[in-house]
Amino acid sequence: MTDMARLRREIDAMVDYVRSAEPIDPAEPVMVAGDPERRTKAERLKSGIPLDPEAWKGLTEFAAVAKVSLPPTT
Repeated sequence: MTDMARLRREIDAMVDYVRSAEPIDPAEPVMVAGDPERRTKAERLKSGIPLDPEAWKGLTEFAAVAKVSLPPTT
């Protein structure tokens, strides 16, 4: 066993090593577990969560019944 600070340094070093590999597609970086999810979260915090028209229709119908106003769509 080891202390948490050392374990965190070891994990960070391994992640850095994996990410330093040459990607198969130069347009896409090498990623580790959790990277796609972090990328998606950042995009959704910036731009919102995409909804298909049918899902939005259901939400607007429910909001009307619940007497809740929804923000305008862009």
